[in-house]
Amino acid sequence: MKKGLYYALFSLIALILQLQFKVYLPFMDYTPDFLLILVVLIAFSSGTKAGFFSGLILGLIQDVFLGGFFGVYTVSKAILGLIAGLVEGKVYKQNILIPPLVVFFISILQEILIIPLIENLIFTINLWTLFKSYVIKFAFYNTILTFIVYSIIYYFNLNEKNRRSYYE
Repeated sequence: MKKGLYYALFSLIALILQLQFKVYLPFMDYTPDFLLILVVLIAFSSGTKAGFFSGLILGLIQDVFLGGFFGVYTVSKAILGLIAGLVEGKVYKQNILIPPLVVFFISILQEILIIPLIENLIFTINLWTLFKSYVIKFAFYNTILTFIVYSIIYYFNLNEKNRRSYYE
């Protein structure tokens, strides 16, 4: 129950950041996908089931609030949450470089999934140009942000565990 409340709080914060990023930082060319980062971190820490459902819910929220083609982010984030959840238990979570690397590849995969879901994009854009000019930079921004966020989360988790062991 406590974990669910944390996920809800982080989801609200991620949504607010996603909606307000361009308002307060208009000079930035790309907006990181805060919701995708949260889906990957939830999946990374809690597994495939949590990753799938968090991707489904946060993708639906992104479709509702950020518009575009309805259902695109719901489907893509659910699939990506499931894929990111496969990493849980197979890597050393204390290595703060692993989650940013996972987010980098998941960010690229998200864009690869979105293009076929938006039918008119397939025929109107040059995929290689899009990949070079947008997808890599988008994935890089998400990776840097994930490194910062995961470092903070890891620091607080480490301190909480130390506090618990000290008082027990």
